[in-house]
Amino acid sequence: VLMQFSDDDFVKTLFEEKKGAGARRFKSAKFVGVIDSFRVSLNELVKTLSATKTHFIRCVKPNMDKKAMSWDEDVMQRQLYTSGVVQAVQATRKGFPDILPFAELLSRFEQVVPKAAIGKAGAEGVRALLKSAEVPETDYRVGKTKVFLGVGVLDRLEQRRMEYIASKVLSMQMLVRAYNARKRLKLLRDEKARAAKAKAEAEAAARAAEEAARKEREAAEAAAAAQKA
Repeated sequence: VLMQFSDDDFVKTLFEEKKGAGARRFKSAKFVGVIDSFRVSLNELVKTLSATKTHFIRCVKPNMDKKAMSWDEDVMQRQLYTSGVVQAVQATRKGFPDILPFAELLSRFEQVVPKAAIGKAGAEGVRALLKSAEVPETDYRVGKTKVFLGVGVLDRLEQRRMEYIASKVLSMQMLVRAYNARKRLKLLRDEKARAAKAKAEAEAAARAAEEAARKEREAAEAAAAAQKA
């Protein structure tokens, strides 16, 4: 009951009264029993964890003096060893740490390896994909619905996937740059053609003006010669 009045909002939500939970009440009929409320909250937490893909974060003290931006390597290593984190990582890396459903592995990596796995599903498609990716059979195990990958296999597949995506991005960039270059070239050619046309028209107009002026001079000279005669 006291937890319902906690200053921490998260703690308060864990122990808040649940309507219709069938919880046993106190004589005051105001508060839900601590045990029943905790049981309801715990069941909801278990349902939430079961419906999600959880990740756990191990927190360690960086130093014993509670100072900011101060890292004591001995203190941190001691905590990692005594909490079993190092041993757990070592044990995991000796086995098959990465476990993926067949559908997830095929949908994520079937485009980055040779086309041997295209059109195949399930265990057959997984085996074909890993064989095309040149993964040794000793580095993976195929179960009924999931594949167990050894240390470094998933990292190599992810690296090939990133290289494949990078190559496609470069191809797209090349196409876009080529299109922009052709577009600029066409604009330059059109501009040059317009400039040449305008220059030709200006030269033609100048020649026409000169020709008209020459004819006027010739006519004036002819008229003056006729008057003298």
